Amino acid sequence: KAIEIIFPSGDVTPNDDGVNDFLVFQNLEKYPNNELFIVKAVGGKIIYQTTNYQNNWGCESQDVGKYV
Repeated sequence: KAIEIIFPSGDVTPNDDGVNDFLVFQNLEKYPNNELFIVKAVGGKIIYQTTNYQNNWGCESQDVGKYV
């Protein structure tokens, strides 16, 4: 049976208030061999990539903007 990964629906706001401080996908722990690429929507530059993502990216050093 496939397990659904639930994508975040809101913004990541890394201001240490405990709300949306990290990019979090529900059920991601079921896919330990995952790969994550975050790309700036304008220009297509990869700004973050990792394998076995652990819901721990907090947009460090990134400008406010749209990422895909």
